[in-house]
Amino acid sequence: KYSRNTYVRLIAGFFILLIVVGLGLIYYFYGKSGFISGLLCVLGGLFPLALILLALFFIDLIVKRNQDDS
Repeated sequence: KYSRNTYVRLIAGFFILLIVVGLGLIYYFYGKSGFISGLLCVLGGLFPLALILLALFFIDLIVKRNQDDS
């Protein structure tokens, strides 16, 4: 459980740094339009990752449900 919590915190910290620092620097150097473009790129890159994580979550639920039955 501790390992899972640490892993989740590391991932959350990475995304916070990516969004705050990365997009903040884009906004500072390129302005509002650059920030919007950067945000769309980040969201577009995270979309496939979110789909994969969602699929793995449902697979985990199915496996756990079937293990309880046997």
